[in-house]
Amino acid sequence: MSNLTSWLIVLGVVFNVAASVWLLIYLRKRRGESATTTDTTGHTWDGDLSELNNPLPRWWLWLFVVTVIFSIVYLVLYPGLGNVRGTLGWTQQSQWKAMQAQQEAKLQAVLGPFATQDPVSLASNPRALAIGRNLFANNCSQCHGSDGRGAIG
Repeated sequence: MSNLTSWLIVLGVVFNVAASVWLLIYLRKRRGESATTTDTTGHTWDGDLSELNNPLPRWWLWLFVVTVIFSIVYLVLYPGLGNVRGTLGWTQQSQWKAMQAQQEAKLQAVLGPFATQDPVSLASNPRALAIGRNLFANNCSQCHGSDGRGAIG
């Protein structure tokens, strides 16, 4: 990612977090009002249904505060600010490589015992035949057909 793109992402994220904090401060000032008011927003539906201008419930306001705190902690720990890696050093590539190594270890545990056997002994081993049948059905039968004779085209 280029430096310009990185800085645009950083500015966008910081602006959004700052705007969220400003909104929370603005809504907190209105908290002292009563829970219900008769003031309306001016919207009226069907001639008699009006939208009241009540402040947010306190629990909802605190939920927004927790969300902003979570986002700041997340941005410190994980990459989210352009080229900034985060304090944990997590990347998609490192996670993918770890998952790939884990799958390779599982595959080696299943197929490892058959690596040193000759084809004649593999042909008489029922476990090896079952693994081969499953591999063929999942990976090869789409083009070669379920019976191995091939398909048109």
